[in-house]
Parts: sequence; C-alpha cells; structure tokens
Amino acid sequence: MSSVTCLALVPPQDVRCTNPVPNVAAGHLWCPRCHRAERKHYDSYKHYSNTLDTYDNTKICTDLEAITNCDLSETLGSWAKYLRKKLTLYGRVIRGREYHHGRFHAGGDSSHLYYLGVLYDERSETDAALLAVNLRHDEISGITSSDLEDAHQEEVAEILGWKDSAASEVVVGEDPYADRFEEDRGRERDLLIERFFAFRTTAMLHGIDTADQFIDYMERLLILAISERSGMRALLHPGASDVETFLAQDIVTLEELKQIYVAVHLMPPQRVLSAINDAFRSQQDEHDVVLGRRIYKHQSDGKICFAAWDLFEDVMPCRHCALQGSHRLEHWTQIERLATLSLRFWNWEPENVAELSGADMLFHLSGVFGERKWERHYPKPYRNKKLNFWAQTERPAGLYLKVTDFSHRPTGR
Repeated sequence: MSSVTCLALVPPQDVRCTNPVPNVAAGHLWCPRCHRAERKHYDSYKHYSNTLDTYDNTKICTDLEAITNCDLSETLGSWAKYLRKKLTLYGRVIRGREYHHGRFHAGGDSSHLYYLGVLYDERSETDAALLAVNLRHDEISGITSSDLEDAHQEEVAEILGWKDSAASEVVVGEDPYADRFEEDRGRERDLLIERFFAFRTTAMLHGIDTADQFIDYMERLLILAISERSGMRALLHPGASDVETFLAQDIVTLEELKQIYVAVHLMPPQRVLSAINDAFRSQQDEHDVVLGRRIYKHQSDGKICFAAWDLFEDVMPCRHCALQGSHRLEHWTQIERLATLSLRFWNWEPENVAELSGADMLFHLSGVFGERKWERHYPKPYRNKKLNFWAQTERPAGLYLKVTDFSHRPTGR
C-alpha cells in the first residue's frame, strides 16, 4: 500500500484526507474518491472559465482614452452593463479556481497561482474601465456632486436585521459551485428584493384609490437612492422600465442592494416629503421617466399636498420606510412646514350634530418623535340606532406620537 496520502481537504470540516493514493507512479495526487470530486469540480470551474475566455469583448471598452472621449450616454450605459456582466463572470471564475486550488492542491500549484494572478490583473483592468465609464457618464450628464459614503457593515446589519433573517450565511470555504452556495446567495437576494417591494402588497387604510400614488411614492424613493450611486446611474437607460426588474438583475450586486436598502431607510425627511408631493403632481410638469416613474426636473412650489398625507399614514407599516429611520427622526423637527402636518383622527362633533366628520389635529412637532407602532382603524365608528348618536370609541391613529416636553402638548378640537 502506498505511503503517500491524499492532498485534498474533506468538507465541511476541511480536514486533510488520510486515504492513501493508490497510483503515485502515474502522477495521481488524490485517492479515488477525492479524484472524482476533483474532476467534477474541474468541469464546473472550467465551464465558467471557458465562458469568460469567449466573452464578446466587442460590447465593452477598456481603453481609458476612448472612454474619456465618448460623448454618447447610451454607449456608456451599454459599456457599463456589459462590463458589469464580465465582472460578475470574473467573480465566479476566481472564486471557483481559488476554492479548487485550496481544496485539491493545498494552495501550492504554480499553474493555478499563475492563472489566478492573470485573472486578478484582468479583473482590476475591467474594474478601472467600469469606474471610468461611470465617471464619464456623470460628466456628460452634468452631475458634479459627490456620492454619499456607503454605510458600514455594522450599520447595514443593524438596519437589515440579518441576524434574525431567514437568509443563512455562506461559509467562506464552501464550494462556490455547490447548489447550497447558490441557493443561499439567491435566498438572500430574494429576501432583500421582497423587502424592497413589500409596499406593493401592503393593505392600505385609504383604499385602492390611492394605490397608484402610493406605489409611485415608494418607488420614487428607491429611484432617488439608486440615482445617488455613480456606479448605477449609467444603467438607468430608457429601456429599463421597472424598478424591481432593474434591481433583480445579476449585474446589481448584493452589496449594492444592501446599500440602496439602507439609503432608502435613512433618506432625509426633506427628500421623503418631496417624493410624497411629487406622487400627486401633474404629468404636465416637465419631467423625465426613470424606471417607469416620473422624476420632475424642477422642485415643487413648496406647498404640502394634504391629499398626500393619506399616503403618509399608509406607508407606516413598511418598516423599511425612511420615515422609520430612528437616527433621522429628530430631523423632522427641523422642517418648518411640518408644523401643519395633518394626521387623520376620527373626531366627533357635539351630540346635536348628527353626522360624523373627519377632523384634523395639528401637532407642534418640537419634542415629538414617532413610535414604531401600528394598528388599523378598526372597527369603524358606529351610530347607535336607538339613541341616535355616534359612539365615541377609543381607537388608534395611523401614527402614534409621544410628547417628551409637556409644554408642547398638542391640542385638538
């Protein structure tokens, strides 16, 4: 029996295989079981490697001078799309070859190391080209403002709440071509997309009549967050007609999805107000259509659209909404026009007025913050048929408020 033992690591513990290699003279490095596993994995990463080798490079440009001289946003957008596709492919090939090299060659095979070095260099070149395309696209679009900094991973994890989520973490040393690896990565993306668009199926207080504006308002927040990322602006071409379809593309990375989610959650209240009002603006106002939504070229006149506050109440169940970003709520007190914010409560006139009327209660917003709590207006107020008066039943409002300074206690009629 051969005294040479198999070089391979055995998952999931990644311990060294102790089985003997039966035919060392023929150049065999692994035991029969590990040899079969090596051949199977070789076929997997070779498939992606061959796809990368035959990639249609006529659809991209890596010449930085040519990119700098390009004046067509459509061309730049197309380059950005296919550069991203190639980078995704590089990621698959590199992860697979790194895993193969570590598991079956103990990280010491010179040919693997050489080819990995080539892949790293080519990926860096493609990364640089994509960055140049994005910068050039912003330049010819007249965008000079710098992008917001990405949130740190701790902040992302806190807002997403992944610790309690159904998405399981991928083991670093796991085979990137294994079914579970792909399923876990896909599950995480699917869960995030589901959170993004939970508002599309949210039961609204104010009925189906506000559904279009409600979706318009929420999707506008997503578009605003997307458009603040230089790396994604080049992809917002006229052919991209739906927000969900756009974000579900493989070329949008999981990290980008997380950053967009956080950006929506923490969007400054001024932007949220603008999005709510814009959902009710006339189509006659000058606008662009981005991802199927009207994006107005000019700010609204500053007046609050009170019909839009029905949507303000409706959106509160969506915990990912920017209005519930806890470390932004204090900014609501800095907005003067919110002094006239109308929160809908049921109110009843004196008993001699035999009808129900909806009344607005005005709140002074200083010292007030939103509590993360939501209950429905249910059941509705009822009229006692015998006594002929409206029953004043205690019921929750759409948004709960707490007053921290009693000198600012709100009053209503």
